[in-house]
Amino acid sequence: MPLLEIEQKFSFTLANMAILARKGGLPPFKTLGDFHTQVFHDTYYDSRNKFSNAGLWLRKRHLHRDPSHPNTSPSPGATLEWEAKQSMQGGSFLRSTFSETKDRSQILELVRLHFPDPSRGFHDDFGLDAIAAFETQRLTVVADDKFTVVLDVTDFGHVVGEVELLAEDAEKAHVDIDAFLEEYAWFFDRSNPQKPHTEYYGIGKDDILGIGAQVAAVKHPECIEVRRAALEHFMRACHHITTVLLSTLCVKLGLEAHMLPELHQIDVAGGNLARLAHNPLF
Repeated sequence: MPLLEIEQKFSFTLANMAILARKGGLPPFKTLGDFHTQVFHDTYYDSRNKFSNAGLWLRKRHLHRDPSHPNTSPSPGATLEWEAKQSMQGGSFLRSTFSETKDRSQILELVRLHFPDPSRGFHDDFGLDAIAAFETQRLTVVADDKFTVVLDVTDFGHVVGEVELLAEDAEKAHVDIDAFLEEYAWFFDRSNPQKPHTEYYGIGKDDILGIGAQVAAVKHPECIEVRRAALEHFMRACHHITTVLLSTLCVKLGLEAHMLPELHQIDVAGGNLARLAHNPLF
Protein backbone atom coordinates (compact mmCIF):
# COMPACT_ATOMS: atom_id res chain seq x y z
CA MET A 1 0.00 0.00 0.00
CA PRO A 2 1.52 3.37 -0.99
CA LEU A 3 2.45 5.86 1.70
CA LEU A 4 0.30 8.97 2.09
CA GLU A 5 1.53 12.36 3.25
CA ILE A 6 -0.41 13.48 6.32
CA GLU A 7 -0.21 17.20 7.15
CA GLN A 8 -1.52 19.50 9.85
CA LYS A 9 -0.88 23.25 9.78
CA PHE A 10 -0.08 25.59 12.66
CA SER A 11 1.14 29.11 13.38
CA PHE A 12 4.49 29.91 14.98
CA THR A 13 6.24 32.98 16.39
CA LEU A 14 9.82 34.24 16.20
CA ALA A 15 10.03 34.02 19.99
CA ASN A 16 9.19 30.32 19.94
CA MET A 17 11.59 29.82 17.04
CA ALA A 18 14.39 31.15 19.24
CA ILE A 19 13.41 28.72 22.01
CA LEU A 20 13.31 25.87 19.49
CA ALA A 21 16.79 26.76 18.19
CA ARG A 22 18.12 26.50 21.77
CA LYS A 23 16.33 23.14 22.12
CA GLY A 24 14.38 24.59 25.03
CA GLY A 25 10.65 24.75 25.69
CA LEU A 26 8.40 23.31 28.38
CA PRO A 27 8.42 20.46 27.85
CA PRO A 28 11.38 20.29 25.45
CA PHE A 29 11.16 17.92 22.51
CA LYS A 30 12.45 14.45 23.36
CA THR A 31 14.77 14.56 20.37
CA LEU A 32 15.43 17.25 17.80
CA GLY A 33 17.45 16.60 14.66
CA ASP A 34 19.58 19.00 12.67
CA PHE A 35 17.92 22.03 11.12
CA HIS A 36 17.90 22.05 7.32
CA THR A 37 17.06 24.99 5.10
CA GLN A 38 15.85 25.21 1.53
CA VAL A 39 15.05 28.09 -0.77
CA PHE A 40 12.83 27.24 -3.72
CA HIS A 41 10.58 28.83 -6.31
CA ASP A 42 7.24 27.12 -7.00
CA THR A 43 4.96 27.54 -10.00
CA TYR A 44 1.49 25.94 -9.94
CA TYR A 45 -0.35 25.02 -13.13
CA ASP A 46 -3.99 24.55 -14.07
CA SER A 47 -6.50 25.44 -16.79
CA ARG A 48 -10.13 26.37 -16.26
CA ASN A 49 -9.79 25.13 -12.62
CA LYS A 50 -9.91 21.49 -13.75
CA PHE A 51 -7.16 20.40 -11.37
CA SER A 52 -8.26 22.46 -8.37
CA ASN A 53 -11.86 21.28 -8.74
CA ALA A 54 -10.56 17.71 -8.64
CA GLY A 55 -8.35 18.36 -5.60
CA LEU A 56 -5.20 17.98 -7.70
CA TRP A 57 -2.20 20.31 -7.52
CA LEU A 58 0.52 20.30 -10.17
CA ARG A 59 3.71 22.06 -9.19
CA LYS A 60 7.09 22.78 -10.76
CA ARG A 61 9.78 23.55 -8.20
CA HIS A 62 13.20 25.10 -8.70
CA LEU A 63 15.43 24.32 -5.71
CA HIS A 64 18.17 26.85 -4.97
CA ARG A 65 21.19 26.49 -2.73
CA ASP A 66 21.23 28.81 0.28
CA PRO A 67 24.93 29.55 0.98
CA SER A 68 24.12 31.22 4.31
CA HIS A 69 23.27 27.90 6.00
CA PRO A 70 25.67 24.92 6.28
CA ASN A 71 22.87 22.34 6.29
CA THR A 72 21.10 23.53 3.16
CA SER A 73 19.75 20.62 1.14
CA PRO A 74 22.09 19.99 -1.81
CA SER A 75 20.88 21.59 -5.00
CA PRO A 76 23.66 22.69 -7.35
CA GLY A 77 22.50 25.85 -9.06
CA ALA A 78 18.79 25.34 -9.50
CA THR A 79 17.33 21.82 -9.60
CA LEU A 80 14.02 21.34 -11.40
CA GLU A 81 11.43 19.05 -9.82
CA TRP A 82 7.82 18.30 -10.80
CA GLU A 83 5.23 17.03 -8.30
CA ALA A 84 1.54 16.17 -8.40
CA LYS A 85 -0.49 16.09 -5.17
CA GLN A 86 -3.95 14.53 -5.04
CA SER A 87 -5.99 15.55 -2.00
CA MET A 88 -7.82 12.69 -0.31
CA GLN A 89 -11.50 13.01 0.56
CA GLY A 90 -12.37 14.57 3.91
CA GLY A 91 -9.36 16.86 4.13
CA SER A 92 -9.32 20.58 4.91
CA PHE A 93 -6.83 23.45 4.86
CA LEU A 94 -5.74 22.65 8.43
CA ARG A 95 -5.81 18.84 8.25
CA SER A 96 -5.00 17.23 4.92
CA THR A 97 -3.99 13.92 3.39
CA PHE A 98 -2.27 13.73 0.03
CA SER A 99 -1.23 11.06 -2.41
CA GLU A 100 1.92 12.50 -3.96
CA THR A 101 4.17 11.57 -6.83
CA LYS A 102 7.32 12.97 -8.41
CA ASP A 103 7.43 10.22 -11.01
CA ARG A 104 7.21 11.89 -14.41
CA SER A 105 5.35 9.04 -16.08
CA GLN A 106 2.68 9.11 -13.34
CA ILE A 107 2.43 12.90 -13.56
CA LEU A 108 1.99 12.71 -17.33
CA GLU A 109 -0.75 10.11 -16.85
CA LEU A 110 -2.56 12.34 -14.34
CA VAL A 111 -2.40 15.37 -16.61
CA ARG A 112 -3.70 13.45 -19.62
CA LEU A 113 -6.56 12.11 -17.52
CA HIS A 114 -7.86 15.70 -17.36
CA PHE A 115 -6.35 17.00 -20.61
CA PRO A 116 -6.19 14.14 -23.16
CA ASP A 117 -4.22 16.12 -25.76
CA PRO A 118 -1.16 13.87 -26.49
CA SER A 119 0.92 16.85 -27.59
CA ARG A 120 1.03 18.20 -24.04
CA GLY A 121 4.24 17.51 -22.19
CA PHE A 122 6.86 18.73 -19.75
CA HIS A 123 8.58 20.66 -22.55
CA ASP A 124 5.77 23.26 -22.67
CA ASP A 125 4.43 22.93 -19.09
CA PHE A 126 1.62 20.80 -20.58
CA GLY A 127 0.21 23.89 -22.27
CA LEU A 128 -1.31 24.92 -18.92
CA ASP A 129 -1.60 28.34 -17.29
CA ALA A 130 0.74 29.32 -14.48
CA ILE A 131 -1.81 30.21 -11.79
CA ALA A 132 0.60 31.04 -8.95
CA ALA A 133 4.34 31.59 -8.56
CA PHE A 134 6.30 32.43 -5.43
CA GLU A 135 9.54 31.79 -3.55
CA THR A 136 9.70 30.07 -0.16
CA GLN A 137 12.37 29.88 2.52
CA ARG A 138 11.88 26.63 4.43
CA LEU A 139 13.31 25.35 7.70
CA THR A 140 12.85 21.63 8.40
CA VAL A 141 13.62 19.56 11.49
CA VAL A 142 12.63 16.06 12.64
CA ALA A 143 11.25 15.98 16.19
CA ASP A 144 10.91 12.97 18.48
CA ASP A 145 12.50 10.79 15.76
CA LYS A 146 9.21 10.71 13.86
CA PHE A 147 7.51 14.02 13.07
CA THR A 148 8.78 16.33 10.33
CA VAL A 149 8.26 19.96 11.38
CA VAL A 150 8.28 22.43 8.48
CA LEU A 151 8.39 26.23 8.87
CA ASP A 152 7.74 28.26 5.70
CA VAL A 153 8.08 31.97 4.90
CA THR A 154 7.15 33.08 1.37
CA ASP A 155 8.35 36.13 -0.54
CA PHE A 156 4.89 37.69 -0.21
CA GLY A 157 4.90 37.47 3.59
CA HIS A 158 2.88 34.32 4.26
CA VAL A 159 4.14 32.41 7.30
CA VAL A 160 2.88 28.93 8.17
CA GLY A 161 4.08 25.73 9.79
CA GLU A 162 3.25 22.09 9.07
CA VAL A 163 3.74 18.82 10.88
CA GLU A 164 4.06 15.95 8.41
CA LEU A 165 4.03 12.17 8.58
CA LEU A 166 4.31 9.52 5.88
CA ALA A 167 1.93 6.68 6.67
CA GLU A 168 -0.44 4.11 5.20
CA ASP A 169 -3.14 4.72 7.83
CA ALA A 170 -4.16 8.39 7.52
CA GLU A 171 -6.62 8.30 10.41
CA LYS A 172 -4.04 6.93 12.87
CA ALA A 173 -1.43 9.40 11.60
CA HIS A 174 -3.74 12.34 12.30
CA VAL A 175 -4.35 11.00 15.83
CA ASP A 176 -0.58 10.75 16.37
CA ILE A 177 -0.06 14.31 15.10
CA ASP A 178 -2.88 15.59 17.35
CA ALA A 179 -1.17 14.07 20.40
CA PHE A 180 2.21 15.47 19.32
CA LEU A 181 0.80 18.99 18.86
CA GLU A 182 -0.98 18.81 22.20
CA GLU A 183 2.16 17.67 24.05
CA TYR A 184 4.16 20.62 22.72
CA ALA A 185 1.37 23.19 22.67
CA TRP A 186 3.85 25.89 23.77
CA PHE A 187 5.27 25.82 20.23
CA PHE A 188 2.36 24.77 18.02
CA ASP A 189 -0.40 27.38 17.78
CA ARG A 190 -3.39 25.80 16.01
CA SER A 191 -5.80 28.66 16.65
CA ASN A 192 -5.27 30.71 13.51
CA PRO A 193 -2.99 29.40 10.75
CA GLN A 194 -3.89 31.51 7.72
CA LYS A 195 -4.43 30.48 4.15
CA PRO A 196 -2.06 32.26 1.75
CA HIS A 197 -4.58 34.93 0.77
CA THR A 198 -1.91 36.68 -1.27
CA GLU A 199 -1.29 33.81 -3.66
CA TYR A 200 -0.54 35.57 -6.89
CA TYR A 201 0.55 35.47 -10.47
CA GLY A 202 3.64 37.63 -10.77
CA ILE A 203 4.05 39.96 -13.76
CA GLY A 204 7.44 41.59 -14.21
CA LYS A 205 7.55 45.37 -14.46
CA ASP A 206 10.33 45.16 -17.06
CA ASP A 207 8.21 42.83 -19.21
CA ILE A 208 5.16 45.10 -19.25
CA LEU A 209 7.24 48.24 -19.84
CA GLY A 210 9.39 46.60 -22.52
CA ILE A 211 12.67 47.00 -20.65
CA GLY A 212 15.50 44.53 -21.24
CA ALA A 213 16.52 42.11 -23.96
CA GLN A 214 14.42 39.08 -22.96
CA VAL A 215 10.97 40.58 -22.59
CA ALA A 216 9.81 39.11 -25.91
CA ALA A 217 10.26 35.60 -24.47
CA VAL A 218 7.66 36.15 -21.75
CA LYS A 219 4.20 34.86 -22.67
CA HIS A 220 1.35 35.39 -20.24
CA PRO A 221 -2.21 34.01 -20.26
CA GLU A 222 -4.46 35.78 -22.76
CA CYS A 223 -6.39 37.62 -20.03
CA ILE A 224 -3.13 39.38 -19.14
CA GLU A 225 -1.75 39.83 -22.65
CA VAL A 226 -4.83 41.80 -23.77
CA ARG A 227 -4.47 44.12 -20.76
CA ARG A 228 -0.82 45.08 -21.08
CA ALA A 229 -1.65 48.77 -21.60
CA ALA A 230 -3.83 48.83 -18.48
CA LEU A 231 -1.12 47.09 -16.47
CA GLU A 232 1.48 49.61 -17.61
CA HIS A 233 -0.83 52.47 -16.59
CA PHE A 234 -1.35 50.82 -13.19
CA MET A 235 2.39 50.30 -12.64
CA ARG A 236 3.25 53.88 -13.57
CA ALA A 237 0.49 55.23 -11.31
CA CYS A 238 1.83 53.18 -8.39
CA HIS A 239 5.31 54.49 -9.14
CA HIS A 240 4.08 58.10 -9.03
CA ILE A 241 2.40 57.52 -5.66
CA THR A 242 5.57 55.94 -4.26
CA THR A 243 7.65 58.85 -5.55
CA VAL A 244 5.45 61.32 -3.66
CA LEU A 245 5.77 59.26 -0.48
CA LEU A 246 9.56 59.05 -0.84
CA SER A 247 9.81 62.80 -1.41
CA THR A 248 7.76 63.42 1.73
CA LEU A 249 9.98 61.02 3.66
CA CYS A 250 13.08 62.92 2.49
CA VAL A 251 11.63 66.15 3.89
CA LYS A 252 10.82 64.48 7.23
CA LEU A 253 14.36 63.07 7.44
CA GLY A 254 16.01 66.35 6.47
CA LEU A 255 17.34 64.95 3.19
CA GLU A 256 17.32 66.57 -0.22
CA ALA A 257 13.88 65.94 -1.74
CA HIS A 258 15.29 64.11 -4.78
CA MET A 259 17.57 61.69 -2.91
CA LEU A 260 15.23 58.72 -2.34
CA PRO A 261 13.11 59.16 -5.49
CA GLU A 262 16.28 58.95 -7.59
CA LEU A 263 16.87 55.48 -6.16
CA HIS A 264 13.36 54.45 -7.21
CA GLN A 265 13.35 54.59 -11.01
CA ILE A 266 10.75 52.86 -13.13
CA ASP A 267 12.36 52.99 -16.59
CA VAL A 268 15.48 51.02 -15.70
CA ALA A 269 15.82 47.25 -15.43
CA GLY A 270 14.86 45.81 -12.05
CA GLY A 271 13.09 42.92 -10.37
CA ASN A 272 9.79 44.56 -9.43
CA LEU A 273 6.56 42.63 -9.95
CA ALA A 274 2.84 43.30 -10.08
CA ARG A 275 1.26 40.48 -8.11
CA LEU A 276 -2.32 39.49 -8.86
CA ALA A 277 -4.15 38.13 -5.81
CA HIS A 278 -6.62 35.27 -6.11
CA ASN A 279 -8.35 36.27 -2.87
CA PRO A 280 -8.99 39.63 -1.17
CA LEU A 281 -6.53 40.69 1.51
CA PHE A 282 -9.27 41.50 4.02
